[in-house]
Amino acid sequence: SAVRDLKRAMKDTEVGGRSEGAHLHIVHLSDSKTTLDLLKDAKHSGAKVTIETCPHYLAFSAEEVPDGDTRFKCSPPIRDAANKENLWEALLDGHIDMLSSDHSPSTPDLKLMEEGNFMKAWGGISSLQFVLPVTWSHGKKYGITLNQLASWWSEKPAELAGQKNKRGLFCRGTTLTSLCGNPRRSSISTTLMPYTTSTGTSRLT
Repeated sequence: SAVRDLKRAMKDTEVGGRSEGAHLHIVHLSDSKTTLDLLKDAKHSGAKVTIETCPHYLAFSAEEVPDGDTRFKCSPPIRDAANKENLWEALLDGHIDMLSSDHSPSTPDLKLMEEGNFMKAWGGISSLQFVLPVTWSHGKKYGITLNQLASWWSEKPAELAGQKNKRGLFCRGTTLTSLCGNPRRSSISTTLMPYTTSTGTSRLT
């Protein structure tokens, strides 16, 4: 199972393990229960572990997914509302280190929207264009700040990639990739791609 494999990987990075001192990075965490508890324990014991999750796990819950709406199919899957709340708590508490898009676009025919077959439909969400406004819009409920947003999306990923003090920060001597937006302005997504999950949802520009 995935949990068994995770336990084995963490054990390998411990003192005396075959990969002693290795850095373990977890991508696209969607399970805020068993898996997150294991990772929190590993971090507490001093293991080199970083964790990333995605906006769709923080914005949606399984209860909100309409029957047969394959736009929401992704891997790992979107889980229940309690799980979503726990992910937010872990992110705010620093147990989850950063965010990424897991951008996985597809054509409408691959999503099998008319058929509504989750078993056969393409598993992935087209999200790159929405990640910041979605995170900010949903994160306001939890009192997140722009500094936190910048850390999760920019500073922490740059550090993981070995670019600390070179990228991901707004300061002298760093390579700057800027983004302009108005965090107080609301808008409605009118995307031409009906197979994204953000169609018709209130978002910030």
